[in-house]
Amino acid sequence: MYPSPKSNGRTRLMSKFFLNCTDEFRYHTKRRNVVRRPIATVSSADRIALEITKNVKQAEMKMLAFPESARPQNITGGKPMSREGQTTLMAEAYARLEEMIVTLELSPGAVVSEAILSRQLDIGTTPIREALHRLSREYLVQIIPRRGVVVTSIDVRLQFEVLETRRELDRLLASAAARRASDSDKAAIAALIGPTEDTAAAQDIREFLRMDAQLNVLLSQAARNAVAADTVARLHSVSRRFWYFHLDVPRHLAETARYHLDVVKAVAVGDPGKAAGASDQLVDYLVEFSRQTLPHA
Repeated sequence: MYPSPKSNGRTRLMSKFFLNCTDEFRYHTKRRNVVRRPIATVSSADRIALEITKNVKQAEMKMLAFPESARPQNITGGKPMSREGQTTLMAEAYARLEEMIVTLELSPGAVVSEAILSRQLDIGTTPIREALHRLSREYLVQIIPRRGVVVTSIDVRLQFEVLETRRELDRLLASAAARRASDSDKAAIAALIGPTEDTAAAQDIREFLRMDAQLNVLLSQAARNAVAADTVARLHSVSRRFWYFHLDVPRHLAETARYHLDVVKAVAVGDPGKAAGASDQLVDYLVEFSRQTLPHA
């Protein structure tokens, strides 16, 4: 027979000692007998998120340690930026990013981030984010959650779909602009004809793309059809990038400028029929240009 715990002198002595010890000692003694449970695996993404949260909280605590007068102020002099200011920055961010993508400075397949673009363009992350969302609606970037933003590839099938849609909308906008353009609209459009011709003659492709974009905006404003203008604006950048990527013959720039300016000149003189016909000829040229890029062409 084994002796009972009550008859064990050592057990009684330890029990008496444990009752007389401090609560802290009893707590740590009991912890030795606690069953250790396996720690849940934390993914690298969650670990980064936790680290970012920790850094943000530390920065906030450091900020609170300074008096209000010593805290850094924002670029607007301590005042919240107005909605108009945010809109202007978004437009600037969009214009610069759109040009970088169209001219292949941001190459197809490139992965970009808001933070890097913000530092590169010296524009806040909020305008950059809004510009990227707009570019995603224009088929120039793809926003992938948890991965970032990817510049889309150049797809000839998408180009043909864009041109099929543009044919109808460009014709509509060209004829409407010729009918509805005010004298100031026509003057603004006519003022860009000469500089655009000079730019094409000088083979300045980037400047030609900028002037072409300005002319598209002026024509859309003169058409007084916001629905058609907003829809076709999402398609022009796709066409310009495709054209820029495949432009390897100098004469193509001169031909493109001529077809574009035929539309512009018809609008400037207020001839809807001629503007619509010139628009169709422009799209015909772009379709043929795109076909020549196919392997069997």
